[in-house]
Amino acid sequence: MPSQEDAVAWSTGCCGLVIVWFVLGRLAGSVAGMFNDR
Repeated sequence: MPSQEDAVAWSTGCCGLVIVWFVLGRLAGSVAGMFNDR
């Protein structure tokens, strides 16, 4: 079993990656929408 610190760091890293990808997707959608409106 991993230590408490390892488990916290691992779960935080995974959640952080999901949040980063979600934000990037939202930004890409906003930029695409701006270009489509022209």
